[in-house]
Amino acid sequence: MNLTETQTIRAKSWMLELFEDSKKQLAPKPSCVIKRELDYDIQAYLDLHKRVSVGLSWFERLLMSESEVAKIVHDPATHLLIMYENKVPIGLLEMHKEDNNKEVRIIYFGILEEYIGRGYGDFFFNHAIAYAFHLHIARLYLSTCSLDHPRAIQFYQHQGLKIYNESLVDERVPKGYTPRYSIENSILTK
Repeated sequence: MNLTETQTIRAKSWMLELFEDSKKQLAPKPSCVIKRELDYDIQAYLDLHKRVSVGLSWFERLLMSESEVAKIVHDPATHLLIMYENKVPIGLLEMHKEDNNKEVRIIYFGILEEYIGRGYGDFFFNHAIAYAFHLHIARLYLSTCSLDHPRAIQFYQHQGLKIYNESLVDERVPKGYTPRYSIENSILTK
């Protein structure tokens, strides 16, 4: 796949929000640690990002230069949480505290495919919700689309988020990219 040439795919997009910590009590994963990384190595970030996003349409960071990615990831308003199992990174959550200091937007959330469906995502996302609301925010929000994991909407709703907007969006992806999921909901436009 060529990352220098891009095309546009039309996808269905959903915006979801949450106004309070769900305070779910989930059994911890004894071998897991979740850490906020303040000065995470950009190559390590991009490597984990690629591994977590296999088959998904997470190309925005991969289409940027390393310095552009570093500027975002190392911005004080960005909170990068990495989930480790036995000291090996298995998931990432990137959130950004908005300029108004009242909202946090989750930019990316994912775990390695072999951990999906085993409770790791619930544990990690629940931790992230609690973390975000400890920043004294009034609202947490995110977007997902039909090019994301097919269970993404159900997962976020299970976490307590509510859909507040649906629309069609044009997603920039590398030329030659074919969606792994929801091809019937995505239309190649350019």
